[in-house]
Amino acid sequence: MAKEIVKTSDVKQVAILSRLEFDEKETEKLKSDLGEIVEYFGGLLEVDTTGVPAITKPEGVNRLDEVKDGLTPSDVVKNAPSHNHNAFIVPRVVE
Repeated sequence: MAKEIVKTSDVKQVAILSRLEFDEKETEKLKSDLGEIVEYFGGLLEVDTTGVPAITKPEGVNRLDEVKDGLTPSDVVKNAPSHNHNAFIVPRVVE
């Protein structure tokens, strides 16, 4: 059997942190899917980067900052499931 990269406890901890609930079947599916993702990115360790310089800063063309009109507070919250016209209403997270 291959080494278990992502454990059930890892999936449950992520679920707690993201305030999601999964049944056992969903937890096992997520564990498998996340394990495949981690394995896929592990393949990057096999890429030969000899002679490739390290990137120490973003490269490309920098654009100038432009001042533009922003959104009004009511526009920002208009699609939120719960708001009071200018602020988001969210569940209490600190007790």
